[in-house]
Amino acid sequence: MTEPVADVLARVADINGRIGPLLVELLNHPDRDGRADQLRELGQHLGALSAEVLTRAAELDGRIVEPPQRVIIDVQTDS
Repeated sequence: MTEPVADVLARVADINGRIGPLLVELLNHPDRDGRADQLRELGQHLGALSAEVLTRAAELDGRIVEPPQRVIIDVQTDS
């Protein structure tokens, strides 16, 4: 396995470890305050991981690509 592939798989494992506790908290306390923040955190983890995995796949295909732009659907701002 090449180093770049091993790196992205290590990131998948790391993000998986972060997602698990978030999911357990959301499932066990669905009405808790801060739920939107937890969902936002989950989305950030998944979005970052998706971009990394897709970029690595394109590189393995021999394509030179710009990293995928992440689309931010919900931005929390201090207004």
